[in-house]
Amino acid sequence: MSSLNNNNSRGETIVLVTGFANHTLWNFPHLNLHFRNRHEAYVTLCTQPFRVANPINPAWEITRNLPCNCPLHDTQETSDHSSSTQSTIRIKAYPEPVKVAYKNVRDIVPRLWEDENIDFVIHIGVAEERDYYSIERRAYRDGHIMPDVDGMLCADLTERHIKGVKWIWHDMPDEILSDVHIDDVCAKWKESLPVTLQSLISYICLCNIDVRVSEDAGRYLCNFIYYSSLAQLTKSKKPKKVVFLHVPNKIDTASIEIGVTVTTQLIRAIAQMETNNKPNPTT
Repeated sequence: MSSLNNNNSRGETIVLVTGFANHTLWNFPHLNLHFRNRHEAYVTLCTQPFRVANPINPAWEITRNLPCNCPLHDTQETSDHSSSTQSTIRIKAYPEPVKVAYKNVRDIVPRLWEDENIDFVIHIGVAEERDYYSIERRAYRDGHIMPDVDGMLCADLTERHIKGVKWIWHDMPDEILSDVHIDDVCAKWKESLPVTLQSLISYICLCNIDVRVSEDAGRYLCNFIYYSSLAQLTKSKKPKKVVFLHVPNKIDTASIEIGVTVTTQLIRAIAQMETNNKPNPTT
Protein backbone atom coordinates (compact mmCIF):
# COMPACT_ATOMS: atom_id res chain seq x y z
CA MET A 1 0.00 0.00 0.00
CA SER A 2 1.51 3.28 -1.09
CA SER A 3 1.68 6.53 0.76
CA LEU A 4 -0.43 9.31 -0.65
CA ASN A 5 2.68 11.43 -0.95
CA ASN A 6 4.21 8.99 -3.45
CA ASN A 7 1.15 8.98 -5.65
CA ASN A 8 0.65 12.71 -5.25
CA SER A 9 4.13 13.26 -6.65
CA ARG A 10 2.61 11.82 -9.82
CA GLY A 11 -0.46 14.04 -9.43
CA GLU A 12 -2.68 11.05 -8.76
CA THR A 13 -4.57 9.42 -5.90
CA ILE A 14 -5.78 5.85 -6.39
CA VAL A 15 -8.85 4.44 -4.65
CA LEU A 16 -10.21 0.91 -4.86
CA VAL A 17 -13.98 0.44 -4.43
CA THR A 18 -15.84 -2.81 -3.78
CA GLY A 19 -19.59 -3.38 -3.85
CA PHE A 20 -21.70 -6.24 -2.53
CA ALA A 21 -24.21 -8.07 -4.71
CA ASN A 22 -26.69 -10.74 -3.78
CA HIS A 23 -25.74 -13.52 -6.22
CA THR A 24 -28.97 -15.36 -5.51
CA LEU A 25 -32.68 -15.02 -6.24
CA TRP A 26 -34.23 -17.09 -3.50
CA ASN A 27 -34.83 -16.94 0.25
CA PHE A 28 -33.70 -19.60 2.68
CA PRO A 29 -36.07 -21.11 5.25
CA HIS A 30 -35.50 -20.67 8.97
CA LEU A 31 -32.55 -22.73 10.14
CA ASN A 32 -32.19 -24.45 13.50
CA LEU A 33 -28.44 -24.79 13.91
CA HIS A 34 -26.62 -26.24 16.91
CA PHE A 35 -22.97 -25.92 17.73
CA ARG A 36 -20.90 -26.54 20.83
CA ASN A 37 -18.64 -23.88 22.31
CA ARG A 38 -15.67 -24.29 24.61
CA HIS A 39 -17.90 -23.98 27.68
CA GLU A 40 -19.78 -27.09 26.57
CA ALA A 41 -22.95 -25.04 26.06
CA TYR A 42 -25.28 -25.47 23.15
CA VAL A 43 -26.40 -22.42 21.29
CA THR A 44 -29.40 -22.47 19.03
CA LEU A 45 -29.63 -19.90 16.28
CA CYS A 46 -33.12 -19.34 14.95
CA THR A 47 -32.42 -16.67 12.37
CA GLN A 48 -33.53 -16.00 8.87
CA PRO A 49 -30.73 -15.25 6.41
CA PHE A 50 -30.39 -12.19 4.24
CA ARG A 51 -33.58 -11.84 2.20
CA VAL A 52 -33.28 -11.08 -1.46
CA ALA A 53 -36.49 -9.44 -2.61
CA ASN A 54 -34.75 -8.13 -5.71
CA PRO A 55 -31.61 -9.49 -7.38
CA ILE A 56 -30.32 -5.95 -8.02
CA ASN A 57 -28.07 -4.65 -5.25
CA PRO A 58 -27.55 -0.85 -5.29
CA ALA A 59 -24.09 -1.26 -3.72
CA TRP A 60 -22.79 -3.00 -6.83
CA GLU A 61 -24.79 -0.80 -9.23
CA ILE A 62 -23.18 2.27 -7.68
CA THR A 63 -19.72 0.70 -7.70
CA ARG A 64 -19.78 -0.39 -11.33
CA ASN A 65 -21.08 2.99 -12.51
CA LEU A 66 -18.43 5.11 -10.80
CA PRO A 67 -16.26 7.21 -13.12
CA CYS A 68 -12.78 5.86 -13.83
CA ASN A 69 -11.25 9.14 -12.71
CA CYS A 70 -12.19 12.58 -11.47
CA PRO A 71 -10.33 15.78 -10.51
CA LEU A 72 -9.33 16.14 -6.88
CA HIS A 73 -11.43 19.31 -6.69
CA ASP A 74 -14.65 20.30 -8.43
CA THR A 75 -14.31 22.83 -11.24
CA GLN A 76 -15.68 25.63 -9.08
CA GLU A 77 -13.07 24.86 -6.41
CA THR A 78 -9.99 24.93 -8.60
CA SER A 79 -9.55 28.70 -8.41
CA ASP A 80 -8.98 28.31 -4.67
CA HIS A 81 -6.71 25.30 -5.12
CA SER A 82 -4.49 26.31 -8.01
CA SER A 83 -1.71 23.97 -6.87
CA SER A 84 -4.11 21.02 -7.05
CA THR A 85 -5.72 21.72 -10.41
CA GLN A 86 -3.67 18.98 -12.07
CA SER A 87 -4.30 16.43 -9.31
CA THR A 88 -6.59 13.58 -10.23
CA ILE A 89 -8.24 10.65 -8.50
CA ARG A 90 -8.20 7.29 -10.25
CA ILE A 91 -11.14 5.14 -9.19
CA LYS A 92 -10.65 1.40 -9.57
CA ALA A 93 -13.86 -0.58 -9.15
CA TYR A 94 -13.19 -4.17 -8.11
CA PRO A 95 -13.96 -6.09 -11.32
CA GLU A 96 -16.74 -8.22 -9.87
CA PRO A 97 -19.39 -7.84 -7.18
CA VAL A 98 -18.53 -9.20 -3.75
CA LYS A 99 -20.79 -12.08 -2.83
CA VAL A 100 -22.66 -11.74 0.47
CA ALA A 101 -20.88 -14.80 1.85
CA TYR A 102 -18.30 -15.15 4.63
CA LYS A 103 -15.89 -17.47 2.80
CA ASN A 104 -15.92 -15.31 -0.31
CA VAL A 105 -15.09 -12.18 1.70
CA ARG A 106 -12.31 -13.93 3.60
CA ASP A 107 -10.75 -15.08 0.32
CA ILE A 108 -11.01 -11.68 -1.39
CA VAL A 109 -9.82 -9.22 1.28
CA PRO A 110 -6.10 -10.16 1.33
CA ARG A 111 -5.99 -9.76 -2.46
CA LEU A 112 -7.41 -6.26 -2.26
CA TRP A 113 -4.36 -5.02 -0.39
CA GLU A 114 -1.73 -6.64 -2.63
CA ASP A 115 -1.57 -3.57 -4.88
CA GLU A 116 0.98 -1.25 -3.26
CA ASN A 117 -0.30 1.69 -5.33
CA ILE A 118 -3.73 1.78 -3.68
CA ASP A 119 -4.07 4.82 -1.41
CA PHE A 120 -7.35 3.87 0.23
CA VAL A 121 -10.28 1.48 -0.13
CA ILE A 122 -14.03 2.02 0.14
CA HIS A 123 -16.33 -0.94 0.72
CA ILE A 124 -19.98 -0.34 -0.19
CA GLY A 125 -23.01 -2.22 1.11
CA VAL A 126 -26.73 -1.75 1.65
CA ALA A 127 -28.35 -0.79 4.95
CA GLU A 128 -31.91 -2.07 4.64
CA GLU A 129 -33.26 0.06 7.47
CA ARG A 130 -31.57 3.35 6.55
CA ASP A 131 -32.76 5.98 4.08
CA TYR A 132 -29.49 7.92 4.33
CA TYR A 133 -25.83 7.44 3.40
CA SER A 134 -23.42 6.71 6.24
CA ILE A 135 -19.70 6.10 6.66
CA GLU A 136 -18.75 3.73 9.43
CA ARG A 137 -16.16 4.76 11.99
CA ARG A 138 -15.36 1.26 13.27
CA ALA A 139 -15.91 -2.44 12.76
CA TYR A 140 -16.45 -5.24 15.27
CA ARG A 141 -14.75 -8.63 15.41
CA ASP A 142 -17.56 -10.70 16.92
CA GLY A 143 -21.30 -11.25 16.58
CA HIS A 144 -21.62 -12.61 13.04
CA ILE A 145 -24.31 -15.16 13.86
CA MET A 146 -26.59 -14.79 10.82
CA PRO A 147 -26.13 -17.25 7.93
CA ASP A 148 -25.00 -15.77 4.61
CA VAL A 149 -26.76 -16.07 1.24
CA ASP A 150 -25.38 -19.60 0.87
CA GLY A 151 -26.98 -20.55 4.18
CA MET A 152 -23.54 -20.86 5.78
CA LEU A 153 -22.60 -19.63 9.23
CA CYS A 154 -19.44 -17.63 9.81
CA ALA A 155 -16.62 -20.14 10.35
CA ASP A 156 -15.23 -18.00 13.17
CA LEU A 157 -18.06 -19.12 15.45
CA THR A 158 -16.24 -22.43 15.84
CA GLU A 159 -12.73 -21.86 14.45
CA ARG A 160 -11.78 -19.35 17.14
CA HIS A 161 -12.14 -22.14 19.71
CA ILE A 162 -10.77 -24.98 17.60
CA LYS A 163 -7.71 -23.15 16.24
CA GLY A 164 -6.88 -21.10 19.32
CA VAL A 165 -3.74 -19.01 18.73
CA LYS A 166 -3.81 -20.00 15.05
CA TRP A 167 -7.22 -18.41 14.52
CA ILE A 168 -6.96 -15.68 11.89
CA TRP A 169 -8.08 -12.94 14.29
CA HIS A 170 -6.33 -14.20 17.41
CA ASP A 171 -5.06 -11.24 19.47
CA MET A 172 -7.02 -8.80 17.28
CA PRO A 173 -9.04 -6.21 19.28
CA ASP A 174 -12.81 -6.44 19.69
CA GLU A 175 -13.20 -3.36 17.52
CA ILE A 176 -10.91 -1.48 15.15
CA LEU A 177 -11.25 2.14 14.01
CA SER A 178 -10.36 3.44 10.59
CA ASP A 179 -7.35 5.75 10.36
CA VAL A 180 -9.33 7.99 8.01
CA HIS A 181 -10.48 11.19 9.76
CA ILE A 182 -14.14 10.23 9.63
CA ASP A 183 -15.64 13.38 11.20
CA ASP A 184 -13.59 15.77 9.07
CA VAL A 185 -14.32 13.74 5.95
CA CYS A 186 -18.05 13.72 6.68
CA ALA A 187 -18.07 17.50 7.18
CA LYS A 188 -16.30 18.04 3.85
CA TRP A 189 -18.59 15.47 2.23
CA LYS A 190 -21.68 17.37 3.39
CA GLU A 191 -20.26 20.65 2.11
CA SER A 192 -19.76 19.14 -1.35
CA LEU A 193 -23.46 18.33 -1.79
CA PRO A 194 -25.51 19.04 -3.78
CA VAL A 195 -23.72 19.12 -7.10
CA THR A 196 -25.28 19.61 -10.51
CA LEU A 197 -26.61 16.45 -12.13
CA GLN A 198 -27.91 15.88 -15.62
CA SER A 199 -31.25 14.71 -14.24
CA LEU A 200 -33.33 17.52 -12.71
CA ILE A 201 -35.23 15.01 -10.56
CA SER A 202 -31.96 13.59 -9.23
CA TYR A 203 -30.66 17.09 -8.53
CA ILE A 204 -33.77 18.02 -6.55
CA CYS A 205 -33.42 14.83 -4.49
CA LEU A 206 -29.71 15.47 -3.99
CA CYS A 207 -30.44 18.89 -2.48
CA ASN A 208 -31.90 17.09 0.55
CA ILE A 209 -29.42 14.24 0.72
CA ASP A 210 -28.62 12.97 4.21
CA VAL A 211 -25.04 11.84 4.90
CA ARG A 212 -23.86 10.85 8.36
CA VAL A 213 -21.21 9.17 10.46
CA SER A 214 -22.31 5.82 11.89
CA GLU A 215 -20.93 4.03 14.93
CA ASP A 216 -22.54 0.67 14.15
CA ALA A 217 -21.81 -1.25 10.96
CA GLY A 218 -24.11 -4.08 12.06
CA ARG A 219 -23.03 -7.69 12.55
CA TYR A 220 -23.40 -9.08 9.07
CA LEU A 221 -21.26 -9.10 5.92
CA CYS A 222 -20.86 -5.31 5.82
CA ASN A 223 -19.21 -5.31 9.22
CA PHE A 224 -17.38 -8.55 8.38
CA ILE A 225 -15.62 -7.18 5.29
CA TYR A 226 -14.83 -3.91 7.06
CA TYR A 227 -13.27 -5.65 10.04
CA SER A 228 -11.45 -8.04 7.69
CA SER A 229 -9.76 -5.13 5.91
CA LEU A 230 -8.98 -3.27 9.14
CA ALA A 231 -7.55 -6.44 10.71
CA GLN A 232 -5.51 -7.21 7.58
CA LEU A 233 -3.91 -3.76 7.74
CA THR A 234 -3.43 -3.93 11.52
CA LYS A 235 -1.60 -7.26 11.25
CA SER A 236 0.51 -5.89 8.39
CA LYS A 237 1.30 -2.74 10.42
CA LYS A 238 0.01 -0.54 7.60
CA PRO A 239 -2.16 2.60 7.86
CA LYS A 240 -5.82 1.64 8.07
CA LYS A 241 -6.92 3.71 5.09
CA VAL A 242 -10.28 2.07 4.52
CA VAL A 243 -13.89 3.08 5.14
CA PHE A 244 -17.26 1.41 4.76
CA LEU A 245 -20.13 3.24 3.06
CA HIS A 246 -23.70 2.16 3.73
CA VAL A 247 -26.19 3.18 1.03
CA PRO A 248 -30.01 3.07 1.03
CA ASN A 249 -31.76 0.13 -0.61
CA LYS A 250 -33.04 2.06 -3.63
CA ILE A 251 -32.55 0.67 -7.12
CA ASP A 252 -34.38 3.10 -9.42
CA THR A 253 -32.27 4.91 -12.01
CA ALA A 254 -32.38 8.28 -10.24
CA SER A 255 -31.29 6.73 -6.92
CA ILE A 256 -28.35 4.96 -8.54
CA GLU A 257 -27.30 8.22 -10.21
CA ILE A 258 -27.50 9.98 -6.86
CA GLY A 259 -25.56 7.15 -5.22
CA VAL A 260 -22.78 7.42 -7.79
CA THR A 261 -22.52 11.17 -7.24
CA VAL A 262 -22.62 10.90 -3.44
CA THR A 263 -19.93 8.21 -3.51
CA THR A 264 -17.74 10.21 -5.89
CA GLN A 265 -17.97 13.21 -3.56
CA LEU A 266 -17.04 10.99 -0.61
CA ILE A 267 -13.99 9.78 -2.53
CA ARG A 268 -13.04 13.39 -3.19
CA ALA A 269 -13.50 14.32 0.46
CA ILE A 270 -11.24 11.51 1.65
CA ALA A 271 -8.58 12.26 -0.96
CA GLN A 272 -8.61 15.97 -0.10
CA MET A 273 -8.30 15.28 3.63
CA GLU A 274 -5.50 12.77 3.13
CA THR A 275 -3.51 15.11 0.92
CA ASN A 276 -3.51 17.63 3.77
CA ASN A 277 -1.08 15.27 5.54
CA LYS A 278 -2.92 15.48 8.84
CA PRO A 279 -1.62 13.12 11.56
CA ASN A 280 -3.65 9.95 11.99
CA PRO A 281 -6.06 9.75 14.96
CA THR A 282 -5.12 7.57 17.91
CA THR A 283 -7.13 4.34 17.88
